[in-house]
Amino acid sequence: MVALNHRSRRDQRQLLQRRRERQERREQRERLVHRELLEHREHLEQRRRERLECLEHREHREHLERLEHRERRERLRQHQKKIERGMSGYILATRIYPNSLTYRHIGQEDTMKSSIRDKAEGTFHEVKGKVKEVAGKLTDNPKLEAEGTSERIAGKVQEKVGQVKKVLGE
Repeated sequence: MVALNHRSRRDQRQLLQRRRERQERREQRERLVHRELLEHREHLEQRRRERLECLEHREHREHLERLEHRERRERLRQHQKKIERGMSGYILATRIYPNSLTYRHIGQEDTMKSSIRDKAEGTFHEVKGKVKEVAGKLTDNPKLEAEGTSERIAGKVQEKVGQVKKVLGE
């Protein structure tokens, strides 16, 4: 009987040892799961912060774009006010000037000197008049021929006006 008791104590020790080992493995698994859970929470928190930063960045960028848009609108308004006031040196409408080589847009500054413009327009009218004269002779149209002659003479006069302006320094 003593031997049975002895074996049962050894069995009991082994049983206790196995229980402790199982308990340790269970605790180790729980620690591992807890660590993974913490890592997962940290990962989720990091993603949430990144989304917030991204959102803040996007909102900041949109805010800057709105400011730029406002500034552009304000500059356009100021430019329109200048045009409405008729600032000197600005052309008030887009148009092709009759009997001239030039056309200008709203807000385009007029930088050509008047003497040079007069000389260029005079030459243009002179050539245009000559073409009308020849066309009038070819088609036997005396009215077109007379119109060409008068335009050619007006072109010569305008060219001379440009030369005089240049000499006077205008």
